[in-house]
Amino acid sequence: MNHRSAALALTVALVLPVAGGTAASAAALPRATTTKVHPGDDSKVTKPVKPVKAKTVVYKGKLSAVDPAAGTITVAVRGGRDKKVRNTSLVLNVPDSVKITRNGVGVTLAQLQTGDHINVRTRQSAEATIVTRIAAEGKESEPEIEPTTPTPEPTPAA
Repeated sequence: MNHRSAALALTVALVLPVAGGTAASAAALPRATTTKVHPGDDSKVTKPVKPVKAKTVVYKGKLSAVDPAAGTITVAVRGGRDKKVRNTSLVLNVPDSVKITRNGVGVTLAQLQTGDHINVRTRQSAEATIVTRIAAEGKESEPEIEPTTPTPEPTPAA
C-alpha cells in the first residue's frame, strides 16, 4: 500500500460514520465551531467549540430567611468560590429532592433556622443555578422542661 492509498483509506475511515450510524444521523447533530485566523496566514483553522459544562459552586454564610411555602432560602454569603457574591444576599430556590442536614441530622426546609451557618452546594450552568445540597450548623434548640412539683414524702404511721 503506497502513501496515497494509505492517506485515502485514513480519510475515508474518518469521514464515514461509525457502524450502526448513518450519515443522516451524524449530520443531524449540530456542532458549534470557532474560526481562528493566524496573523500573516491567509488560511483559516476551524475547531469545534466544547459545550460549557455545569460547574459546582458552594456558597457559605448565614441563613437569613427561610420560606418553606415558596421553597426558597436567603443566604448572607460570606465565603465560597464565587467571590463576586461575597457580602451579598442570595435568594435560592430549593427543590424538594435536595438533601438537607442540620447539625448532621436530616431535616426538612421548614426545620432550618435563621442564623444557622450554612453551606449550599449548587450546580451552575448558563441556564440555571440548581441547589443540590444544604448543610446547616446551628444551636441545638433546648427542650422545654416542664416544671415539676415536689412530691411530699410519706409520713410514717404511728
